Amino acid sequence: MDIGSTHNFVSDRWMKKLGLTIQCIKEFPVVVASDKPIIIDKKCEQLSWKFKDHEFVGDFLVLPGSHFGVILGMQWLKTLGEIR
Repeated sequence: MDIGSTHNFVSDRWMKKLGLTIQCIKEFPVVVASDKPIIIDKKCEQLSWKFKDHEFVGDFLVLPGSHFGVILGMQWLKTLGEIR
């Protein structure tokens, strides 16, 4: 989980390994921790996953050339409601 990320991301390696369905989107840049802009041109919609006893569904942008699996950003965190 990364509260500094505005969106959810899945690595292109996981996307291919898991055989996820993707959609091509209009290219746009995102800035990663290294301050290097990366061009995003794919997304996975309504991707479902489980964490312990909870199931979630969300949209993910495909981040090319990444060594991580998934980044849950503020896009997902907001779905949990108000945190006190």
